[in-house]
Amino acid sequence: MRVFRSRGYSVTLVVMCLCYGGFFSGIVLIPLCLQTNFGYTAMPSLRWGFSQSSCRRSSAA
Repeated sequence: MRVFRSRGYSVTLVVMCLCYGGFFSGIVLIPLCLQTNFGYTAMPSLRWGFSQSSCRRSSAA
């Protein structure tokens, strides 16, 4: 495993794995948890998974 001797490659690989895990949890695991444990329906939990603040409507509208 000579390729892992490069510090830059190893750090980049770890960071990319962490980013993938974050995206996966935000898109798959959080909505699944909201549906099974808290009784959310599919659409509100999916919107919450992407961004809770982007789903709120402004009171000025």
